[in-house]
Amino acid sequence: VVRAAVGDGIKVHFTNGIAARGVGMHVDGVAKNVNDSDGARIGNNPDTTVSTGGQITYTWFAQREGQFPINDYGSGTSFGLSNPSTDTTSHGLYGGLIVLPAASTWTNPVTGTDLIGGTDTHGLGAPLFVDAHVPGIGTDFRDYAQILADEPEGIVDRNGAKPTFPTTGLPDASFFFNYRTEPLRNRLLAVMEH
Repeated sequence: VVRAAVGDGIKVHFTNGIAARGVGMHVDGVAKNVNDSDGARIGNNPDTTVSTGGQITYTWFAQREGQFPINDYGSGTSFGLSNPSTDTTSHGLYGGLIVLPAASTWTNPVTGTDLIGGTDTHGLGAPLFVDAHVPGIGTDFRDYAQILADEPEGIVDRNGAKPTFPTTGLPDASFFFNYRTEPLRNRLLAVMEH
């Protein structure tokens, strides 16, 4: 889990330790230069993935609050297209970015240690739960991130059928959720029905 506040620049120093496979870190919801920080090899954009043993520094800019998935676009995202799946995202190479309001800070809920420390404001670990301190009175809270990307079996909609996307009727897989995010198909259906 990567955490940032609106207005923060985020630098991720990434090393590929996966044998015989180029991988990257792609995140949505932030500003980035696709020429050097997209973590993907898609279309006519430069390949910003990393071969085995290689390193790269990705630079992202947090422009808005929210929770955003991080995954590998370097090895493909062939969810369910092969059996067993060969893409790295299906095998655990994923994460999340949580962006809170500007000037927010984070501390360890047990020790109280500032998780952004030193003069270079280098992040000190990425725990799943932190105490978030947001400017203002009474705005602090415990932030907990739970990320699953397992495309669980047996998911059905409220009618007992396999989920479909409301506007297309096509099957819609269930993956990449955390406890703070409702699947898009459910949010869109709620909007369409009201």
